[in-house]
Amino acid sequence: MLKGATIREKFDLVGIGLSNLGNNILRAFNLLSSIRSRLIIYEEVKQEVYTGGWCAPMNELY
Repeated sequence: MLKGATIREKFDLVGIGLSNLGNNILRAFNLLSSIRSRLIIYEEVKQEVYTGGWCAPMNELY
């Protein structure tokens, strides 16, 4: 249970939690992007991952 006494305080705590989650996701994305840009990944491998690998379910969502 959230520690806020009122609904407003609980709502604020949820907002802070979502903001922190967003910041963590953004930092992870930036880290992965910087790692990816430093590696030499062949175009055939990229296409295989995007179309048939673990990215395929995400591509269907977008």
